[in-house]
Amino acid sequence: MNVSLAQEGTVKIDGTVPDAYPFSETVANGTVIILEAVPAEGYEFTGWSGGLTGYENPVTIEMTCNKDITAGFAEKKFNLTVVVNGSGSVSTSSGGYIFHTGDTVTITASPDAGYRFDGWTGDVSDTGSASTTITIDSDKTVIANFARVISSFTLNIEVNGAGSVTPSAGAHSYDVGDVVTVTASPNSGYRFDSWTGDVSNTGSASTTITIDSDKTVTANFARVINSFTLNIEANGAGSVTPPSGAHSYDEGTIVNITAVPDA
Repeated sequence: MNVSLAQEGTVKIDGTVPDAYPFSETVANGTVIILEAVPAEGYEFTGWSGGLTGYENPVTIEMTCNKDITAGFAEKKFNLTVVVNGSGSVSTSSGGYIFHTGDTVTITASPDAGYRFDGWTGDVSDTGSASTTITIDSDKTVIANFARVISSFTLNIEVNGAGSVTPSAGAHSYDVGDVVTVTASPNSGYRFDSWTGDVSNTGSASTTITIDSDKTVTANFARVINSFTLNIEANGAGSVTPPSGAHSYDEGTIVNITAVPDA
């Protein structure tokens, strides 16, 4: 019987560890032998090959012929499971989540805008540090907790021209992340022209603003210019200024008219 090792570990033969491998021993036909694969620290038994197959360990065999037996060992691998609670992300120094025994991995928690890191729970010792290390010796699970930061910002709404806004013109306080709908309504004889300031959709009379800082918006209204006709006629002998006839003027225009009689 010949016994070899594929990787780190030993094989006990009837409870005894040989001094060296490969180990060779001559035994009588029908001899029953107990083999036990013992992996080194950080390794695991992966099965028998050659004259013995399978994963039974320890295993009892009966010697009925020559056997070349190899015990397979492989370095242990463990999973790091990361869970995110809240709005944020977690990165590892290796970029992956499968590690070998003894690996030290740095994990870093990064909150999204409007959130803060609120601590780790799970298999981590330094629960309060956004960036910390974990030594891998088994499967691990860590949870990164993020909490919303409630900050108050001011939305200033102004009006340029004749019209009104909803919310009303002035200063309004909102929490970070709030989405505010602002609507511009022109007065009679005016039209909504545009928004200026901290608004992306400048051409829509009703639009939304996401609060993440102090903001100022202005609703601009333009006068609607109507055109009217002034008809001037003369009755008798004389002239007028402007002359007799039809004349077009914008709404609100003041026209001076003068009548001059003939001799």
